[in-house]
Amino acid sequence: MKRVASSRAFLMASVVWLGVGASSCHGAGSTGSSCSYVSDCGGRLECLANTCVQPGGVPVPQDSDRIVQEASSLVILEGPNGQASDSPNLVRFGDVPTQESQMLYLRFSATSLAPEKVNRAFLLLRIANDEPRGPGRVKLGLYRLDSGLPSSGVPSRWLRASDAEAWGTPGASVVRFDVTRLVSAQAGRSGSHHWLVSATSANGSKISAHTVGGDRMGPWLEVYSQ
Repeated sequence: MKRVASSRAFLMASVVWLGVGASSCHGAGSTGSSCSYVSDCGGRLECLANTCVQPGGVPVPQDSDRIVQEASSLVILEGPNGQASDSPNLVRFGDVPTQESQMLYLRFSATSLAPEKVNRAFLLLRIANDEPRGPGRVKLGLYRLDSGLPSSGVPSRWLRASDAEAWGTPGASVVRFDVTRLVSAQAGRSGSHHWLVSATSANGSKISAHTVGGDRMGPWLEVYSQ
């Protein structure tokens, strides 16, 4: 478990969520409320890590511990039968002319923390910015599965759990899903999280994310706790 010296500095330096980062927000939100876009927060608040905060503030307590966890299982699915991809280094979401838009199955072990200790939790995918993209945006959905993948590949029952939107233009480096509710619900229990990431809207664009290779290039889970 690693103590975070500056939660704000870390979140801004290593994670630029969908090109939003810490942009000023003007809207109907309030401090501590969720945000995805620059218009979601009210007054002079900022949108940082999906949370409306005061300028210079942080979305988690300053003395939070940050736990980073890699996926214990990862499968790229494509096609109507969900067969595994033969290109395991990248997962491609959206309008892909030469193949089916892919889906990404992830399994993470449940945290041993007590539920009340979980402040925030995020699932992050690192975008492959050197891959072809498009002029629009790709919306991604995170789905919760009751168990792991069936032998047939694609599960029959998905429960929509979270959303993210990846800019189709260069600049965004990470796609972030807020999974605080999911992680808190299973905190302190045995078992695993079973998640599926899929494009919900592509608008003529596509986006690729790293799955393996390099330092934390693949998907990872961040849990902030006290």
